[in-house]
Amino acid sequence: ALARPPGHHATRDTPMGFCLINFAAVAAADYLAAYPSGRVAILDWDVHHGNGVAAIVADEPRVRYCSTHERGGFPRTGLDEADHGLFGNILHLPLPAGSGSYTYLKRLREEAIPFLLGHREGDVWAPDFLIISAGYDALDNDPLAGLTLHPNDFGTSVRAIVHEAGFPRERIALGLEGGYDLDSYAGMPGGLARTCEALLSEFAEC
Repeated sequence: ALARPPGHHATRDTPMGFCLINFAAVAAADYLAAYPSGRVAILDWDVHHGNGVAAIVADEPRVRYCSTHERGGFPRTGLDEADHGLFGNILHLPLPAGSGSYTYLKRLREEAIPFLLGHREGDVWAPDFLIISAGYDALDNDPLAGLTLHPNDFGTSVRAIVHEAGFPRERIALGLEGGYDLDSYAGMPGGLARTCEALLSEFAEC
């Protein structure tokens, strides 16, 4: 869904941080209303912590939420990596300012994806549906943050989920969060294009 404003900061009853409606949380709730025995994973790769999503799903054990975000950035939440919520369904992965492709992709592959897809030893979790809160403000030239990712990193992220971890692409939904560098190649449009190319390409390679 290519929609603005973004949504992941909005709480159940309060808009904040450009966000009015928390579409990831709404989509997860709608899926679970239709499939009560289902399970939903939410990956938030926006540069800012999705405090609204984390708060809304904290008491919903059928949802797992993971956020990769810049440590200390707006809204200055999601800093405690040991805080997994009452049901162990929350994972905060704050990255130091200036972090680039290597740090982000390492934590995605080694921590975010195993947590969300239930690939950790002894984990019986298996999601039916994956929502990606796809923000592109972690890109190097974005004016609102200080990470240094490149558009190809988001294509690599999708390939890590689909081709490396084996999650079915037809069970993935993307929603646009932040991203304020509008350069067609290096900015948000380029990141979005690399994401969609990887999602749609049957034979993409990392």
